[in-house]
Amino acid sequence: MGRPTFRLLSCILGALLGLGMPALGSSPARAYTTSLHALGATNTELPHGSTTQQMLASGAPSTSAAASGWTQGIDVASYQHPSGSGIDWGQVAAAGYQFVFVKATQGTYYVNPYFSSDFAGAHNAGLFRAAYHFADPSVSDGATQADYMLNTNSYVADGGTFPPALDVEDVSGQPFCYNLSPSGMVDWITQFGNEVQRRIGRPPVIYSRASWWNQCTGSSTAFGANPLWVASFGTSNPVLPSGWSSWTFWQWTSTGMVPGINGNVDISYFAGSTTQLTAFAAHAYAQVSTANGRLANFGGHGDGSKDVVNFQQGSDAAVFVALSTGSSLNPPARWNPWGPFCYSGATALVGDFNGDGLDDIACVQQGSDGAIFVALSTGTGFLPPTRWNTWGPFCFAGSTPIVGHFAGTRNPVTGKPVEDIACVQQSWDGVVFVATSTGSSFNLPTRWNNWGSYCYAGATPVAGDFDGDGRDDLACDLQSTDGSVLIATSTGSSFNPPSRWNSWGPFCYTGSTLLAGDFNGDGRDDLACDQQSSDGAVFVATSSIGPTLSAPSRWNAGFPFCYTGMTARATKLSAAQSGDGMVCFTQGAAGDIWFMSPTGSAFGNLAKWNPWGPFSASGHTPV
Repeated sequence: MGRPTFRLLSCILGALLGLGMPALGSSPARAYTTSLHALGATNTELPHGSTTQQMLASGAPSTSAAASGWTQGIDVASYQHPSGSGIDWGQVAAAGYQFVFVKATQGTYYVNPYFSSDFAGAHNAGLFRAAYHFADPSVSDGATQADYMLNTNSYVADGGTFPPALDVEDVSGQPFCYNLSPSGMVDWITQFGNEVQRRIGRPPVIYSRASWWNQCTGSSTAFGANPLWVASFGTSNPVLPSGWSSWTFWQWTSTGMVPGINGNVDISYFAGSTTQLTAFAAHAYAQVSTANGRLANFGGHGDGSKDVVNFQQGSDAAVFVALSTGSSLNPPARWNPWGPFCYSGATALVGDFNGDGLDDIACVQQGSDGAIFVALSTGTGFLPPTRWNTWGPFCFAGSTPIVGHFAGTRNPVTGKPVEDIACVQQSWDGVVFVATSTGSSFNLPTRWNNWGSYCYAGATPVAGDFDGDGRDDLACDLQSTDGSVLIATSTGSSFNPPSRWNSWGPFCYTGSTLLAGDFNGDGRDDLACDQQSSDGAVFVATSSIGPTLSAPSRWNAGFPFCYTGMTARATKLSAAQSGDGMVCFTQGAAGDIWFMSPTGSAFGNLAKWNPWGPFSASGHTPV
């Protein structure tokens, strides 16, 4: 849905009222006092734990807010409805507040009776909105509570709704860490997050405060992929829990006064402008970049459709991009007018290396000095490239560079993935090095497979989020031997020891192309095998919790797809797709681009997408 037309009026009124301070209302305050400690864990009307509320009571507006252009929002629970009074969401919007988190559920025993009316009222008034769940790890596992929340609040990707939040903190009347060890608490939060990711395709926002988080999770760094909503009082920047270097939302006070609401209200900043807030709400998490490439969002499509790029790599090393219309591709245009990029002998890659929602291009100079040059996308062209590995060479010839969201880092403003680069040293020792992205360069690479060697020459590595946790994993198909698929899942700082996911038999021998993509649209990446050297059949093995891959089935029954000499890719060229389809670049004299879309269990609607003429001749690299 589009934003209501009165959003501009709300912003103007908000500016007149002064967003540097919370707006003042005429309603008398109901202060959060120390008496809340006596209310106990069953007092579900509270927005958050009483310890957090009291800590925030002394919060003051940040001195950085005005200069940084941060926007403000609130969160509410049944506490904001004393004696059944309502909230005037029109007044809230007119005061300049732009988003709201509404408490939906707690544990497995409480549903906020005002949730539905507040959620709808805020949306109708033009505010961005999100539901949040107050965790109670003492009553059930994390996945059960995620389902309890989502069954109450059916998340809708309507452009005005954030992913739901998990409020995890202490509450009076319960042991500080709910009698869980740090590893037990990390497991519980992981269960909750994985279930949310599985059901809506987005990880939840995590709400907590540093002191509780560091004690009860053992300063876990496993959740840096989740947007952070941190509770902290201060005048410049908040104190962050371990695992995050930046925040997305900052709750800085529990004693705000907001027109249209009776009593005290929690107020939060969003680390960005209204435009960036819109981008965060509208964001549909992109599929991962694989070794053989996924097509990319160069033009900034808000609907999730992808574009294509052709690296000419020969004499002029031109880079041409054809933007998607959703039903075909526009004629290509040169996006590197500043000069050549990525000659023959180097490896061209695609990924969103700064997390702005626009895919960029990288060149790994494997045949020469091991430099990595990145050219960032502006949405209409690529900026001149800069070297991102000033610390030294990376990934020489004989190794395979792969782009993926391995560390799980997200841009704190856009909420979009920041992608990293891995090097699988296939012809040497099977070591896997990962250089994580800072958004402007790559960090010094570290070894991520300390358990042993992985994916020697003759096997094919690809990246994909096979377990659906929001981080990319590595799959290795032993194509030249027994066709085993060995998957090493990411922890965010290393890969777990690999396990075989195709116990049913071999998959994708030499001469075929292995691709990763979410072909059935369930939020987990699957594997496809295009039998290019034989009959052009495409077999898909879908991933599931287990972990395992389903026995493969042919998804292009009745027609062949992409023979030897052609290039196959997995992508989502149209926003109407529920999952990834497949593209074939024929690359000969015709230079055609053929696309087949998914139905959830098969591919169909094979169509030519370049009516204007040839794209990507032999010797070029289309991605």
